[in-house]
Amino acid sequence: MSYSLHLWLRDLLAELQVPGSSQNARALVAQAQAEGGNAHWNPLNTTVKYGACWPYNTFGDGFHVWNYANRLDGIKATAQTFRQTNFSHLLSQLQRGDSATRFWEVLVTPPPGKAKWGTTPPGLSIADWLASVDRHWYDYALRPIAGS
Repeated sequence: MSYSLHLWLRDLLAELQVPGSSQNARALVAQAQAEGGNAHWNPLNTTVKYGACWPYNTFGDGFHVWNYANRLDGIKATAQTFRQTNFSHLLSQLQRGDSATRFWEVLVTPPPGKAKWGTTPPGLSIADWLASVDRHWYDYALRPIAGS
């Protein structure tokens, strides 16, 4: 049985203990869609090695996006990524849970000293990208997670 992106993100937000708000769901569905990867149980293409994982791809100086063996490992690894100090700006936005636009603003242009996740809206402004995700919500949010 396949597991949808929407359900996976619901579980991620619960693991992070942040609001399961529509704005957080919107922000993360847009992020997953912009990432465009197909790594098993890793729709946000996190690079944290966790559990029984194997490389999906390699980039930069030996970094990997990982395939995870199961749903829980993927959620734990992604939560660990958001909890890293260099991504605290993103976790803060998820804790607020009130603006997909603000999440994307700090995703694309992090504050000084913070890391950039790597995601950008594909050739669109943030507003246009979020509007596109809204228009295709069911196609994006209900798609099965790779590995499920």
